[in-house]
Amino acid sequence: MTPEADRMLNPERPTERLEEKAARLEADQREAGAETPSALLLRAATRLDEVAGAATPGPWRAHDTHLGQYGHAATILSGEGNDTDLRAWLPSMSQGYWDETRNVWADAAYMAAVDPLVGADFAGMLRAAAAMAQGLPEAEGIEVVAAAMVAARRILGVEA
Repeated sequence: MTPEADRMLNPERPTERLEEKAARLEADQREAGAETPSALLLRAATRLDEVAGAATPGPWRAHDTHLGQYGHAATILSGEGNDTDLRAWLPSMSQGYWDETRNVWADAAYMAAVDPLVGADFAGMLRAAAAMAQGLPEAEGIEVVAAAMVAARRILGVEA
């Protein structure tokens, strides 16, 4: 992060860079024997990698599946065209299209938006933030922004 950008984001401390502030906090917590911010961020990144790696690869999408006489269900699908697989099934207990009574459509849309590809993107952001928390010179903030841009594109369904 450039000094100018840091001053814009942190006007109350124009002389202390974000990385310096994070490194100071990291050192204080290490000295106190507490889990450091970078250790916490890396642990979370590892957890996201584990659960995303075990899940069916994305992208996922929400769908209103009509079950004939049994009504409708919000479903999460993966794959493209005729190579589509069911990932999750959220019964709506309704005979109406996209019935909002049980909120299953919003739940399905959220689950589809935050698929394993996005989980991997978030893990990358956590790792970059951990590097910033350690005050590493190569962590100038651009890694976090780049990873966030990839995640944003995936969430919006734009080419990542």
